[in-house]
Amino acid sequence: GRFPWLYKLTPLGGGIDAGTTTTAFPVGDTKLAASICYESVISRVIRRQVSALIARGDEPEVLVNLTNDGWFRGSSELDQHVACDVFRAVECRKPLVAVANTGFSVWIDSCGRIRKQAKRRETDTIIAPVELDSRHSPYLTVGDVPSGVCLAVCVGLAAVGWRDRRKNRQEKTLGTIS
Repeated sequence: GRFPWLYKLTPLGGGIDAGTTTTAFPVGDTKLAASICYESVISRVIRRQVSALIARGDEPEVLVNLTNDGWFRGSSELDQHVACDVFRAVECRKPLVAVANTGFSVWIDSCGRIRKQAKRRETDTIIAPVELDSRHSPYLTVGDVPSGVCLAVCVGLAAVGWRDRRKNRQEKTLGTIS
């Protein structure tokens, strides 16, 4: 939803609206798909972004995450954010560059290897020849469907087990009554 009253409380002007589509930003001959802060923690958000761009014929070659991890100064949250970025790189088979003002700036290749990493809370520059990868991962195609199937199978097995256990109890109860 929108909160027009919020504009009166902040120095921001009106007219700031969410975008309606994803964009691959051209930088030289390379296309980048950008995410902001903790969007990279939610796999389906990045998957939808990359899948939509591929479907439009505008496939990104590099994922970029711009983040302010200052909220988590000194905590393990900084390491967890990088760990999530590793998963996004593997899931999409795209190199990922995370740029953080107070956390870790990092270059992760499409196989999930951390190739370069700046020190925590230090001004640093990473210059790296990011290797592009044209492969597509199964996750981009099927998404979370395997997880849903596993959940359905587990629920089904639990229901069968519960039913059989209940049936056995009833048979034992009937056996002691006779």
